[in-house]
Amino acid sequence: FGAAWRTMSMEDRHLSIDIVRAVRETVGPDIQLMIEGHSRFSVSEAVYVGEAIAEFEPTWFEEPTAHQNIDSTVEVARKLNIPIATGESYSSVHQHAELLSRNAVHIIQPEPGSMGGIWRTRQVCAMADAWYAVVAPHNAQGPISTATCIQISASCPNLLTQELFDEFNVSWEQELLTTHAEVIDGRLQIPDGPGLGTDLNWPELEKHPYQETNFLPLFAPGWERREGETVVE
Repeated sequence: FGAAWRTMSMEDRHLSIDIVRAVRETVGPDIQLMIEGHSRFSVSEAVYVGEAIAEFEPTWFEEPTAHQNIDSTVEVARKLNIPIATGESYSSVHQHAELLSRNAVHIIQPEPGSMGGIWRTRQVCAMADAWYAVVAPHNAQGPISTATCIQISASCPNLLTQELFDEFNVSWEQELLTTHAEVIDGRLQIPDGPGLGTDLNWPELEKHPYQETNFLPLFAPGWERREGETVVE
């Protein structure tokens, strides 16, 4: 959706829909497509986009409207015939409870980093199960987050899928742990070591101290290729 915010021009609308169409035609009917909204659209624009992409049978339309406005998310979900997914930006079980109680969104994406860790995230997953919802834990924060999410997902009977973003991250992130997440036939493998199944590689961590200036502009052209990124090594 480019740099669109709240609304899109007709040109951007057509381009966005053409991109989804091209991906569907390329991968065929049996590959799942997840469409990311990044909380950017107004209700009316989200409904327009959702109706336009429905023919391509997306697995979900993620965060189509401002995540903090549960009413708008529910309104979009009830107006569309495609699944809505959200929850990655929530930081409390109460937000998830409010969303689930509206019985409109049934794909929940808790983010362990925002929720405060494994225990609170598992509470959200169990609560979603009680509301007949499935979970797809959000995971775009690097290999430590991946190791955490693997343990959470492995213990959730209502797991839909587990996001994996590690290959998109900077290459040195793969060296931050003593072992890497392994994917076989499209499925993350559950490690058999204690705890998270891995450990911190402290010498590598010390090479990359935290920098507030690191930034990836998600609404700028080329962000999906990490263009425009500001990184202090």
